[in-house]
Amino acid sequence: MDESNASNVVVAAKELGEAYDETASLLAGFAEGVHETSDLYGSRNQGTGAALVSLGVALIAFPEPTFISDVTGCGIVAAGLAYQKLVPPPLSVDDIYSSIEDQMRELGIGQRILAQPLGLDKIKPPCQD
Repeated sequence: MDESNASNVVVAAKELGEAYDETASLLAGFAEGVHETSDLYGSRNQGTGAALVSLGVALIAFPEPTFISDVTGCGIVAAGLAYQKLVPPPLSVDDIYSSIEDQMRELGIGQRILAQPLGLDKIKPPCQD
């Protein structure tokens, strides 16, 4: 192999390496975007309470002779269940859509209530059931 062919091979290898780096960077960005989108839809996002319950169950299932992990696990499960009852789960895209529908329905009811004393109850609300 002569010198010009060797330099061409080196240049081609460098370009191929740069293309691989760019592709890896783009795939990492894509994976991050997919992860953030899946969090919006709530498929894995169940809140902190679910993680506490999972940890508590793992402690209960862990075998040990003194039962300390069983008692601790029961306490953590109870804390996780209480947390789930007290703190609502994070909003997802589906929750926002249903919330907007509920608010539009409430606005329609409010419009009908306000229109009755004025004799304007013939107005159609923006959202009918």
